[in-house]
Amino acid sequence: MMHCKEATQVAIEKEYRTLGWKEKINFQIHIWMCAPCRIFNRQMPLIAAMFKNSPKDLEDLSEESMEKINDIIQKELDK
Repeated sequence: MMHCKEATQVAIEKEYRTLGWKEKINFQIHIWMCAPCRIFNRQMPLIAAMFKNSPKDLEDLSEESMEKINDIIQKELDK
């Protein structure tokens, strides 16, 4: 059985790659049973589109700023 953390990762990755049949079935079963993941899955195309349209100057951030952003993201993922 797929856990929410795995389902979130698959929801993100499916925007950029094709899922295998086994992964797709496990993901669909999880989405069918888990309302929060189902909502996130519905929102993921919008999130991906926002990132695709984001300014490219984010690459110019300092190393310190990138580390702060990564720390914040990691803290949210660990919740």
